[in-house]
Amino acid sequence: MYQVLLIDDEPIIQLGIRKMIPWEDTPYQLCGTAPNGQDALDFIQNNPVDMIITDLKMPVMDGISLIRTLKARQINIPVLVLSNYSDFDLVREALLEGAVDYLLKVDLSKDSLLGQLDKMAAKVKRTQADQLQKQQQELMLAKKNKEVFLAKLRSFFLDSHYTYEDLCEQVDSPEYFVPPFLIMTIIFREADMKKEKMHRVLPHIESMAAAVFSPCKTILIYLHHNELLCIVSAFSLTEDELLPKARQLQRQLATYFSSAPVLCCKETIESIYLLKESYEQCAQAFGFTFYQPGLFVIQVSPRHKIQKENTENPDTLISMISDDS
Repeated sequence: MYQVLLIDDEPIIQLGIRKMIPWEDTPYQLCGTAPNGQDALDFIQNNPVDMIITDLKMPVMDGISLIRTLKARQINIPVLVLSNYSDFDLVREALLEGAVDYLLKVDLSKDSLLGQLDKMAAKVKRTQADQLQKQQQELMLAKKNKEVFLAKLRSFFLDSHYTYEDLCEQVDSPEYFVPPFLIMTIIFREADMKKEKMHRVLPHIESMAAAVFSPCKTILIYLHHNELLCIVSAFSLTEDELLPKARQLQRQLATYFSSAPVLCCKETIESIYLLKESYEQCAQAFGFTFYQPGLFVIQVSPRHKIQKENTENPDTLISMISDDS
């Protein structure tokens, strides 16, 4: 159903067009009327409108000004103008500004008006098809860029020869990939996670992490068949929120997979140059689970002195604190 907005300052014209067409028997619905262009713009801001029928001469804002304003605001709604015999220059200007066509008021009839509505409907369909194609192309491009971005990041973390300069030069990073960052490894037992299964469930893990850390943006990188790296752009995350969110994600993953992964998270870092070092600290911290099998959430601080807390709790925290603390 196409929504049609009628704009005319003469009530008799509004009434005539309303009565002229059996709207309920057509694919068009007269969604509203306005006495001038300004009221029409206010209506369009709050209501869906697919096509416009407008007079040219009106108080406050005339039809030409309305068409120009729609174009300036990039509101792509087809416009049919109504005119009198004496309005030829205005009609010509309206067509040059982008109006689809015009009708003389004296020639208005059911058939002529429906013909023009059909013409505008065809234009709406073409516009919608073009927009859909553009959106699909943008999604495909974004998906491809993301794949390249994740592949480069994976090389950055796993290849010791891959430098920060290489990363900055070769990666077209998303706009949200800016510090501060939260780095977190997610590691499953090898017996519980094979390579094929990891690739299959990766989108689900990504969705869980995105939901837990929302509104912060998350990036999930496949490192090994049983290990993932999660990078959170923690622009709105406080240190006090870090552990509760890590525990929440760990519990959700444990429930989903019926196997408890270990999460090693690094306190937020302020520079991209600390990414690799932070990942290596998380990887090193995972080694302590060999001695403490009940550890499932580990927080890593700058240095490597170990402080244990509540080792009987499955959410045990190992805090790697500074030597001088």
